[in-house]
Amino acid sequence: MFNLRQHAALVAWFLLEEGVMPPKAVALAHIKKALHLSDADFDNADEYLLSSRYTDGYGAGDTGERWLTKRGAVWVEQTRRQMLAISLTAVRALGVACELPDGVVSKEVICSGLNIIDKQYWDLVRELADNNLIEDAYKNSVNFAPYSKGFSVTKGGRNTYRSGFMREGLSSQPITNVGVLVDNMFGGNVVGVGSASNSQIQQIVNDPESLRQFLERWCDEIAELVSGELSKSQGLEEYHKALSQLKSELQSPKPCESLVKRCLKVLSLLGDVDGTVGLIARVWPVLCQLLPIIAPLLQR
Repeated sequence: MFNLRQHAALVAWFLLEEGVMPPKAVALAHIKKALHLSDADFDNADEYLLSSRYTDGYGAGDTGERWLTKRGAVWVEQTRRQMLAISLTAVRALGVACELPDGVVSKEVICSGLNIIDKQYWDLVRELADNNLIEDAYKNSVNFAPYSKGFSVTKGGRNTYRSGFMREGLSSQPITNVGVLVDNMFGGNVVGVGSASNSQIQQIVNDPESLRQFLERWCDEIAELVSGELSKSQGLEEYHKALSQLKSELQSPKPCESLVKRCLKVLSLLGDVDGTVGLIARVWPVLCQLLPIIAPLLQR
């Protein structure tokens, strides 16, 4: 079975695939049914996505509705880069099979359960077979006829399902590096998952306009993250002030290290501004995305 983060990623992926972003919304009951999630698994995933501000909406239970936020779209795209290159339909199909005791599922169950047509069934079968996730029934066949009645999941397929379809050698933790942030902000392709390229960092550090755009979007990201949880009494105005000071200082010809450190202390919620442990856990990865940019700026 998936863990909490993997269930959440599956829900967010579904919303992204369906284009469920404002002003569009979808009923919670529809998501739960489409992904074959239990009430408990879905409710936990829904709570995680809402608290992380990856989704938004109103109501609860089957009558509630949700949509994917911009922050959620970035997160699920990051997560997808760590997963096998496989369609959501194939993921859902393997999930249905893995829930059965023997891992054997009929074509009728897949087509009716996922509400797909024959062509979509054959497409997902090819994906699963090519990734060695189901028994290789067509190895000595000229077509996929052996799968006309259904398929059975391999041991490797079950392990892949339990791991959340993560590629070998990668964890299911979210990517929190500047390379991913740069690519998401400027529409490029990730140059190696796990670390930022020097050229990406140097481009931002040495080009004032690139630095301005990067900082503005980064500040918008973290401001949106805290604005829903911090109140004026908790130091929201001070937080925004520190954010503005940091953005201004990093764009100066020679940033002051002591001022930058003071701002980072406030933004990390370890200073006078107090946030919940949950909020701190969500803020710190975003702060870490900025550090590879700050270091060379302070060395000017």
